[in-house]
Amino acid sequence: TVELVSAKTEPLIVMANSGNQWEKSWKQLLLHEVFYRRKQPANVTSIAKFINGLEILIDHITERYPHSRRHLLAEEREYLQVQLSNSASEEGKPLLLKREEVETFWDWFGSSFFLLRDVTKNLPLWAHGLILGFLSKERAEELLALKGDGTFLIRFSRQMPHRFSVSYVVGQAVQHTILSEEDCKLSLAELLMAPRFMSLSHLLHYPSADPARVQVQPKHEVLQQFQKTKKQTKEDAPEKLKKMGYIPNFS
Repeated sequence: TVELVSAKTEPLIVMANSGNQWEKSWKQLLLHEVFYRRKQPANVTSIAKFINGLEILIDHITERYPHSRRHLLAEEREYLQVQLSNSASEEGKPLLLKREEVETFWDWFGSSFFLLRDVTKNLPLWAHGLILGFLSKERAEELLALKGDGTFLIRFSRQMPHRFSVSYVVGQAVQHTILSEEDCKLSLAELLMAPRFMSLSHLLHYPSADPARVQVQPKHEVLQQFQKTKKQTKEDAPEKLKKMGYIPNFS
């Protein structure tokens, strides 16, 4: 007999139910990336190494939509570092994270990315910079300052897992609302065009995920390419979207 020994592969997790097992599965892959992909497994990791591991994980999660890749922006990294620093080691010592601190962080971060797992719903919006993502309420207010009524942006809620938050301008004030659990199961491109969101007229976003080029455009101009309609068929869609079963709105 001949024994064939293959090289070690990357870690693999088979999910029987992506809805129930998605977050736990990706958490295990993140823990492997941060704590065990080294000569000797470690019990702690630096925030810098953790963020780098997080970037690798995001790249794997979003590779299902290869037409426009979006990584964490510099200010998103800074925001996440602040969140992590609040739970890191004692003041005056190197900022190190324990495994349980990483797991606690993932319970929030993973719940946010869970909203992007469906390539036919919100992953394309994230990839094209239409979901600003990891942004504080204060930063959202800075971006919307002096913008016209009805201008809004989309970010992940820090208070409520599995929820999007919409920040918008009313008069000269910026208001914030957390979308319901049921709303967050839908495509934002469809949801935000519904009559009850008529007052939200212009979307603030990062074209090509570039924060230096922040733009405000009428929401129908930005979102219509990501809408699905009952009137269209797959044959009407661009070739690159047919493969994903996605039907944009050309009307």
